[in-house]
Amino acid sequence: MNGIKYLLDTCTLIGLQKQTANSLALVSAHNALMNECAISLITYMEFVGFYGVDDETAKQLEQITSHFVQLPIDTRIAQLTIQLRQRHKIKLPDCLVLATALAHNLELLTLDDGLKRKFDKERLRLDERI
Repeated sequence: MNGIKYLLDTCTLIGLQKQTANSLALVSAHNALMNECAISLITYMEFVGFYGVDDETAKQLEQITSHFVQLPIDTRIAQLTIQLRQRHKIKLPDCLVLATALAHNLELLTLDDGLKRKFDKERLRLDERI
C-alpha cells in the first residue's frame, strides 16, 4: 500500500501531538516515518471530533491528520470488525482500528497493551490460515 507500513491508533496520535515520551519512543522503536503511517477513519473522528473543541484547535488537529493517509471503513473492515467483536470483548472504536490494521496488513502502533495483544493474536491467527 504505497509505502504505508503502520497504523496509528488515537492514543498514539494524541501522544505524538503532545510529544509524550511513550508515543515518541514507540514510533522511534519502529523507525516509523510519517509518510509510512496511516490512521483509520475512526481515529480521525476521535482525534478531531470531541466535545468543546474550538475552531482554532480543530484547525490544528485537521492539519496534523492531513499528514497521514486516512483509511476508510469499508465493507471488508466492517465484516472483520464484526468477527473480531464476536471473539473479543473490545470497544467498537478499538475494534475498528484493529480491523483496519489487519485488513491492510499494517503494524499497529498503540500504547494500549491489551489492544496490542489482540492485534498480535489476530495477526498470528491470520498467518496460520495462509
